[in-house]
Amino acid sequence: MRFGDKLVTYVIFVLAASKMAWTGPGGSVSLINATPYNWKLVNSHQYHMDWKPAEMIPAGTSHMQYFEYWYQHGDNGNCAAEANYAIENSPTPAQFTVRARQNGGKRIEVQYQDTMASLNNPQNSLINLGFIHDGAVSFILSGTDTSNYVGTNPPTAWMQAILPTIGSKLIRDIVMPESHDAGASELTWQWMGVPHNTQTQSVHMYTQLLNGARWFDVRPVYYKGFWYTGHFSPSVGKNHVGATGRTIEHIINDINRFTSEHPGELIILDLTHDQNIDKWWAPLEPREWQALYAELYKIKDLWHSSPDSLPQDLTTVPINAFISPGSKSAVVIRIPSNAPLPGETKYVDKRDENLVETTATHPPEGVHMDFNSIDPQENPPIDTVNGFGDYADATSAYWITDLSTSLNTTQMPSRIKATNSKVVVPLPDGPWRKAFIHDNRLPYTGSYSETRSPEKMAPDQITQLVTKDSKPLRSTWTLTQYWTDVTDVATKKHSIIYMSRKAHKALLEALWPAMKESNKWPNIIEIDDVSRSDTAALSIAINNYFASENDYGTVKNPGISTQRMRRAIWRDIIGSPSENPSCTSFCEDLQDFSGLCKSLSLPLIRRQIKSPGRASPFTT
Repeated sequence: MRFGDKLVTYVIFVLAASKMAWTGPGGSVSLINATPYNWKLVNSHQYHMDWKPAEMIPAGTSHMQYFEYWYQHGDNGNCAAEANYAIENSPTPAQFTVRARQNGGKRIEVQYQDTMASLNNPQNSLINLGFIHDGAVSFILSGTDTSNYVGTNPPTAWMQAILPTIGSKLIRDIVMPESHDAGASELTWQWMGVPHNTQTQSVHMYTQLLNGARWFDVRPVYYKGFWYTGHFSPSVGKNHVGATGRTIEHIINDINRFTSEHPGELIILDLTHDQNIDKWWAPLEPREWQALYAELYKIKDLWHSSPDSLPQDLTTVPINAFISPGSKSAVVIRIPSNAPLPGETKYVDKRDENLVETTATHPPEGVHMDFNSIDPQENPPIDTVNGFGDYADATSAYWITDLSTSLNTTQMPSRIKATNSKVVVPLPDGPWRKAFIHDNRLPYTGSYSETRSPEKMAPDQITQLVTKDSKPLRSTWTLTQYWTDVTDVATKKHSIIYMSRKAHKALLEALWPAMKESNKWPNIIEIDDVSRSDTAALSIAINNYFASENDYGTVKNPGISTQRMRRAIWRDIIGSPSENPSCTSFCEDLQDFSGLCKSLSLPLIRRQIKSPGRASPFTT
């Protein structure tokens, strides 16, 4: 090769390397149109960006748009792009602009124009969607006009906000976001587990609640006198690898803080993977379950079942049996089928030695934790930023047993037992116990995909969706680390939290088209890293577009789901209010349903409304 050719090759190589070094990051924005109107592109322009917006996003469809900044430029570059969309045939003029910015930080924004507004976002709102490198942010909108649009940046108490839509719906008919391994937002005690391969959440449960999660995978673990959450995998023999996460006390505090600030939400704690580390990760024994219940009893808004005659399968119960407009929240605790219910375990076991019996209230007046005799070498890590440090002077503690000085024995109608220095406090009677239900009363199907590839995860989850029967489905959009990822702690992209962004992108890209095609939807959407409200906005859109009997999406496609609509309307309108609590609100205004039936060409239903004594013709 001549010198000139070598020089040219070298220059090309240097320029290519320079371009790669200066090329900026890319990401995607998912636009989900869950309205009955097309979104038409009015104009678009870009500067130093790859930006190709869709000319049209038809009603009821979604579009994933990739974009890329040409230059890194830190957080103060001049790369920018915009795409202005008009909502065609909107009852009032409504437009919005999706725009990319770099000055002041890379981000995607949505600017409302004309009369455009949505719940929690008034006219002229500027919504910051943020930016996720190699991931996706989303703009989601559902509803029929600017008076009832709801979507991205939803109200914190989103279930209360859309209760007129979902209140009469059964649990198995709506969608709720779930936090996978919700307590693994920090690591407290570690068995070869580090944040890279054990931490599934980047924010604590309070923030997860703020971001819309309403179903929580909570894994109770007992260790050295304290209740934690845990994230473990079996290892050699009886050993496990992983770590404990947030304490159960912190979980309770997070729930109580949220429900006091945002009442009226249905919250489900799904207790799984119970373990006692002191016994080599053995499952909890009945008495240990009762001790855990004594902690969870501190949740202030435990669900009080009413009426008592609810069916065994609570997924067949409407949402308004749990919450109503302006009500307190309802916290339901789902426990394994082999766990005892509160109060089922005897507290006095004559086989115990040194047994002391007395009477006490719950919680017993004066009983407290004694930290004075704890080995200071076993202190837990103090994390003042995340709030872990309440027990900075102890890793384990026992109930004091000097009952004569600590308990007022004149106000103690029930029993406690003390074995050596440990005290177990029994649970009080009351309707709160009905908040604890076995898993067969809130059944669901579905499994995680056990793959690190989003290209394999998405088809697997979609297959489970399209083959869904009448049972509720939990759709799990999480990626599983391979052993090479678990050990590669130096590579951030192989961590659970980072991999979750690829799972989120697959969720936003694949789920909506599959639901549109199959007319089926999941009931629980489980994800890692609930640090954003995208999944809540998606769930709201699904509830509005697919799950509602007043579903404008279904009305626009009566050939797909007319039979389903017939059965649903028959159930909710014709049923007796005494037999079907959901009937009352639906029967208050039959004119609305008469119009709906007319739009669906359902004369039989209109006749049956006039003659409710006749048998339903829709029995298939």
